[in-house]
Amino acid sequence: MLRKRVADVTDRVREASCPPVWFSLRVVAAVAAALQHVHDVQDEAGAGLGLVHCDVTPENVLVSFAGTSALLDFGIATATGRTSSADGDAFNGKLHYIAPEGLRGLVLDRRADIYGLGVVLYELLAGECPFHGSTRREVLTRIAEGDAPPLRSLAAHVPSEVARIVERAMKIDRAARYPQAADLAFDIAELLAIAHDDCSEREVGLYVASLFPEASDVPADVQRELRELRERHGASPTGMPSSRRIPLFNVGHAEGSSPIERPRERPSGTLPRVTLPRRTVGRG
Repeated sequence: MLRKRVADVTDRVREASCPPVWFSLRVVAAVAAALQHVHDVQDEAGAGLGLVHCDVTPENVLVSFAGTSALLDFGIATATGRTSSADGDAFNGKLHYIAPEGLRGLVLDRRADIYGLGVVLYELLAGECPFHGSTRREVLTRIAEGDAPPLRSLAAHVPSEVARIVERAMKIDRAARYPQAADLAFDIAELLAIAHDDCSEREVGLYVASLFPEASDVPADVQRELRELRERHGASPTGMPSSRRIPLFNVGHAEGSSPIERPRERPSGTLPRVTLPRRTVGRG
């Protein structure tokens, strides 16, 4: 298997730390771009199908050793119009990633996927899920009320601009969320550009490969580059060469301070490259 689930990545690094901020942003931006393609699928007549993935979780995001990201498992994808219930039983997605409107029995649309992706980004950055409870009902109540610890209370190294992106994606009121997944992807790309952190796919792939030294399917060129980097720089507890890069987003900042000055206008550009599943999506 030439790729790993994001859930496996977080499990591998959880004891020592969290994945680097640059890695988390790059992967989530790619998934957001994939979601935009899903949401924009049309039928033969050119009419939008209004597809909603309904299961955006770390288990359904794959990152390859080449650094490309893929969104999997369209088994419960549905056209806009699906509703859920207050106990979450009618929602087949993972419990912690259910959008609050799903618990209120409202019609689900693309913003439910954006919420789920926001939870994924929170979990990547904080190293834990935002909603905890001793019972299913307690977890559902916290989701419905938006009762999650502020991201930076768990991950002080995360810049406030990044925290604001997560907060917007996870708004209880879906009207306050990003209206499209592409908007989330562009905001992340904007921050990375301002930070002069290109976050190349190659580096994403090297990071993933460094976490799984026992993997037998890591491409030879990736193994060779990792070996050379370790010889030059040494290795961190998670396996990635410790001096490979010191991007802005790996540095913590005091509360209320920020190293980033936002531009007045969004820079032009395209969505990050992504790998979509080879599957035809249609009605039914």
